[in-house]
Amino acid sequence: MQLQTSKVLLIGLFLSSTLFGSSMIINLNLGSSFPPSNFESAPSIMSNISFLSSDGPIIEGSVGYISGEAKSGNSNDIKAVPVLASIKYRLTLKSKIHPYIGVKGGLSFLNSAYDATGLTYALTTGLLFNLSHDTKLFFDITKFYIDTGDSAYLFEPLTINAGIGIAFGESHKRKRVFNKRRKRRKSKPARRPSPRGPRESRSY
Repeated sequence: MQLQTSKVLLIGLFLSSTLFGSSMIINLNLGSSFPPSNFESAPSIMSNISFLSSDGPIIEGSVGYISGEAKSGNSNDIKAVPVLASIKYRLTLKSKIHPYIGVKGGLSFLNSAYDATGLTYALTTGLLFNLSHDTKLFFDITKFYIDTGDSAYLFEPLTINAGIGIAFGESHKRKRVFNKRRKRRKSKPARRPSPRGPRESRSY
């Protein structure tokens, strides 16, 4: 019991410290889903709210839309709206490109041909591009596993998306102000000594 309590406290401290020292990014990703062979590929949409810590961890909530058109009459078309929470880790490199990897979990709301909701989890990886302090680009590859209620198979689409995000947050603002001050200090010219030298005192 004490071990479980300590684990919960450690996770809580980790999440609170991540959120406290983070910037928030809201982004929209568009792309395609590539389901198993018995379904046709289809467009996919995913909207995310991410909290990025300066140390690398990312806490994220997302909602999206994934579909698959059945190739034969033995299967039904599927439409899923996944609502997920995820934990990612971003490599904090000294560049404008940051790779990341993570896991997702939650529920998917399915169309009437299947159960109302399905347990969903996913593995994800991608790249975050810092275009500016406020604008980010994302390239994301995610493998979904959606329980459809049919014991014959899971719906396992692979999605490839790209999108744009806008950053907010106090730590983000502090970093932008610090960078501006550093640029001003670098651009300030050094004072040169006077070519005339020291003035001679006159005696009368």
